[in-house]
Amino acid sequence: LLSSMSHEMRTPLTAISGFSELLIDEEEIPEPHRHHINIIYQEAEKLTELINRFLDVRRLKVDRARIDYESLPVSRLLEKAQVTSRDCKKFHAIKIECQTDAHVYGNRKELSQVITQFLENACRYSPKGGNISLTARSTALETEICVTDEGIGIPSHELKSIFTPFHRLDTGDTRTTGGVGLGLCLAKEIISLHGGRIEVKSSPGEGSAFTLLLPKIADHTNPLDIQPPKDEQS
Repeated sequence: LLSSMSHEMRTPLTAISGFSELLIDEEEIPEPHRHHINIIYQEAEKLTELINRFLDVRRLKVDRARIDYESLPVSRLLEKAQVTSRDCKKFHAIKIECQTDAHVYGNRKELSQVITQFLENACRYSPKGGNISLTARSTALETEICVTDEGIGIPSHELKSIFTPFHRLDTGDTRTTGGVGLGLCLAKEIISLHGGRIEVKSSPGEGSAFTLLLPKIADHTNPLDIQPPKDEQS
């Protein structure tokens, strides 16, 4: 039922977003009205994103088949996350340190979505700013991507719940952080389907570190190492 409702809500939301975006650019509209229209547009976009995330979680739960996997340079994924993140402000000092040959094997769109989610969380839960680092390095079998911040941190009793659907970190004022608690749930599903795992270290008042550990090749085998049958080795 929820899945069907989400699909049905997409059509009117697309209309609301589209027409409000057109009205924002109308020169004859007074500035106070333009401000109100911009609020309508932003809220419609947030609701659309919520629906898309819900449908993504649903899709990943139902369809476990993976397609469009390729070898991806991690530096590109980190740079894209920095550019597309909407929650990072000028007072967030974002630094990227990536091993030159760091690669991952997976779906470009999904992995970009995960890294962007972690970066947005780092900015969202660092309301006073501070340093945020995106680092990556590779070993023989896996690639490690870490997003570290100096924000409010996560209480130890909440660490096991942060990947639960609709769970939100209690910051005392939910209006300042936004979100509905689907981002980390979706990230966990994506990384799990890529054969990887997520590790979290955090201390209240000192910040958090989210680490993605992804295999270079999904099944840990190198196609070049597969030997042909004996009758073909001549």
